[in-house]
Amino acid sequence: MEFPDIIYAKSDAIASIKLDRADTRNAFTDAMVKSLSKAFHDARSDPRIKVIVLSG
Repeated sequence: MEFPDIIYAKSDAIASIKLDRADTRNAFTDAMVKSLSKAFHDARSDPRIKVIVLSG
């Protein structure tokens, strides 16, 4: 999945979500909240994922 404001990746049993709006110090927008929600939903729906790492 591709998002304009976060970097989302899955590897083995780990999903990583990295906030990617450094120019605004990762300030949240409505679009970012939607991206995060979709990424968390995708990770939660994948039975292989055991851990979600959120960073910024």
